[in-house]
Amino acid sequence: MFEVLGRKLLGEKGRNAVRNVFVAFVVYMGLSNLEYQVNVSLQVLLFTNLFFSGTIILQVLSSQDNARYLKGFFSMPFDEKKFFIGYAEVIGAYTLFTKTALVLALIFAFGKVTALQTMILMVHFVYVCFAAMIVFAFLKDRIYISALILSLSIVACFVLPEHGFLIVVYGIACGVMAFVLSKLDPYRFMVKESHLKKAKKVANASKFMVTKYILRYLLSNKGYVLGGLFMIAFGCFFAKSMEEVGFSNTCGFAMALLAVNTPLAIVVSTNRVLKKKLEMMPDSIKGFFVPYAGFLFGYYMLSYVIFLGVMRILGTELHLSTFVMAIAFALQAAILVATLENRWTIENWKVESDLLHHPRKYIAPAILMVEASLLQFL
Repeated sequence: MFEVLGRKLLGEKGRNAVRNVFVAFVVYMGLSNLEYQVNVSLQVLLFTNLFFSGTIILQVLSSQDNARYLKGFFSMPFDEKKFFIGYAEVIGAYTLFTKTALVLALIFAFGKVTALQTMILMVHFVYVCFAAMIVFAFLKDRIYISALILSLSIVACFVLPEHGFLIVVYGIACGVMAFVLSKLDPYRFMVKESHLKKAKKVANASKFMVTKYILRYLLSNKGYVLGGLFMIAFGCFFAKSMEEVGFSNTCGFAMALLAVNTPLAIVVSTNRVLKKKLEMMPDSIKGFFVPYAGFLFGYYMLSYVIFLGVMRILGTELHLSTFVMAIAFALQAAILVATLENRWTIENWKVESDLLHHPRKYIAPAILMVEASLLQFL
């Protein structure tokens, strides 16, 4: 049913999937020989899978490429009852083999993962795939259902004990969600093109308004906003986990991690019309990229303020140096991201989800991570 979409996402005869799995295997073999392993709790495994895989699935479901494909697909007769099965197979296979495989390689290389944890993780991935599809399906008109499923999924990662019965629990949850998906209207997965083009209309306007464009770009997909909030939650979990290990500058490491915000980091790369327009502008740096960097600085500061507020509520002691570091990190991240979009725009991408997970997005967080490491010893 989804042969065309499968070829586009996984490559002809699954070549992209095979290549990525091979790379993940090579990474695993290379890093596992270092003989450096730490105990990994099931809670960390499940939350990482929920955060990473779930975010990718939501991005694929909401991508413009996917919307164009479904528009053509829905114009032809199809079996509505079998729709979600084929759709979930393609989206799940793409996420697992081309994105999550590398993360799993790193986890298994450095972490002591038991056979029971591996089996639970496999069932949990299927659960995340179905849960993400339901969350996306109800985002348009019943967001409270999406929020409930997301909240329960997060709580389950930390509340449920490590036991073999979790396989049964998540298996039953998968069955229930599969039943719900089979009863949903397939058109719920269709993203309206008019909704996706709101931001681009501003780029084509005679009077260019940068802030208005970026705001419409963010609001054109609720997943972008939810992803930002999810990153803050993950940052808090990351910081508290590092505190338990014995690190001192935990907020610095977490704020460096929060600099990973893919949608805002590819504002120009994702819109080829905008890129051409900027190339024709006499002074695109002053006209677009300076306001763009200013918007990024404001966004990062807002994220850091929310993050530090939550950390204070959780009992972490904050010093003046932490707030100074937040301002410095937000300024550096904004300048780095704006510079990368200006000088090294991502061009050779086939699917929007590939653009969202381009390795370039890790440059700014990696630099800030190094700085946070250095500050820990001062």
